[in-house]
Amino acid sequence: MVLDEAIGGDWFEVYFRNVFASALRPGDIVVMDNLSGHKRVAAIELIEAAPAELRLLPFSSPDPNPIDTVFPTLKALLRKSAERTVQCLCGAIGRSVDLISPTESARVSATSGCELE
Repeated sequence: MVLDEAIGGDWFEVYFRNVFASALRPGDIVVMDNLSGHKRVAAIELIEAAPAELRLLPFSSPDPNPIDTVFPTLKALLRKSAERTVQCLCGAIGRSVDLISPTESARVSATSGCELE
């Protein structure tokens, strides 16, 4: 999902309800940071209805999230592409993700549950 605006709590809730929550299965664990938009009542209710377990990261987690090492690379590639329309940006995102090495993708997937495909 690519939006042509900032993602606030309302958009997070739409994504969470229509995409993320539908993929939850009983026994899944959802780990979220403490961003206020992530802790919306609707999101928490959707997690509990799965039934999945919500775990919030501590405010000062000493463990970096493995996906955080990939995002700076993706952002740099997107800045370099200098796309100015949503359609072109979507293409650039796909091309940029393809540039992430299989080793890095496997490391992120294995340690965080995120899959870069």
